[in-house]
Amino acid sequence: MKQPLKMTVISILFLFFFNGIGILSNPTNIELHDEIKITELSQHILDSIAIVNKYKNFLIFFPTMSPIKNKDSVNISSGFGWRKHPVSHKNKFHEGIDIMTKLGTKIFATASGKIIKFQRSKHGYGNEIVISHTNGIETLYAHLNSIYVKKGQEIKKGQLIGTVGHSGNATGSHLHYEVHVNGKCQDPEFYLNSHSDAILLALNQNK
Repeated sequence: MKQPLKMTVISILFLFFFNGIGILSNPTNIELHDEIKITELSQHILDSIAIVNKYKNFLIFFPTMSPIKNKDSVNISSGFGWRKHPVSHKNKFHEGIDIMTKLGTKIFATASGKIIKFQRSKHGYGNEIVISHTNGIETLYAHLNSIYVKKGQEIKKGQLIGTVGHSGNATGSHLHYEVHVNGKCQDPEFYLNSHSDAILLALNQNK
């Protein structure tokens, strides 16, 4: 007579974590008698792990975090869309957001990727960095003071890449930040308010 298989606490918690996608309806007090069911359950778990790992990898290359850490004073002084340009005073489409903060505030990459543009200039966007991520996504960081990366360098999400300045056509210290998808500018606030990093944190805690 086969002895019932008692699931470990870790297994129960793991199954409870995936309960929402229908692996088990009641993950507590589990007894399994059938070897076929055990095999099928194991495959379900392996498939679920693959889904979670794929989602975690996707979030790493998705610009969901703020380029300015919360401990610093963050103020979006100009949003995405049409506005009167602060220098030319003409109506112009603003392709990103301006985060007003003190000179020298640290700037962090909002997603993992590769530096595809790096320039120092006294005009336009001034000192500028562009990072290529995945699925046609790029992020741009402009009006920087210091730059700590170089073209072609691989960057990790949350890595320090520079500091806030007022280089180029800027009226004060701030970070101009853009998100592009397949060459088209998107509203960065949509990505910053996605709460996907909270999901990523939860997934990391369930390793």
